Amino acid sequence: MAELIGITKISAQMKEVLIGKTIEELSLLQKKSLNVSAEIFQRLTKGATITDVYHQGRWIVTALDNNEHLLLSFKLGSDIFYFENNDNKQKNIK
Repeated sequence: MAELIGITKISAQMKEVLIGKTIEELSLLQKKSLNVSAEIFQRLTKGATITDVYHQGRWIVTALDNNEHLLLSFKLGSDIFYFENNDNKQKNIK
């Protein structure tokens, strides 16, 4: 489990990089971690722009311009990957 100081640091880094970016694609590696179907999740996130990133306790909240929010928890372990282009994606995810 990540410590709060680490979550604070990660959320600040995400905020610095992601604000104003539009989600072109999200790959779901563990669909069972969603609280909606994968199809609905893709529909709600694809094309949305990130307006804010902050932490709420041990959760990292990513606010989108369509009033949806992505909540990330490190409680059971997780990975977050960010790629500027697909060339980097192919090299780094196995």
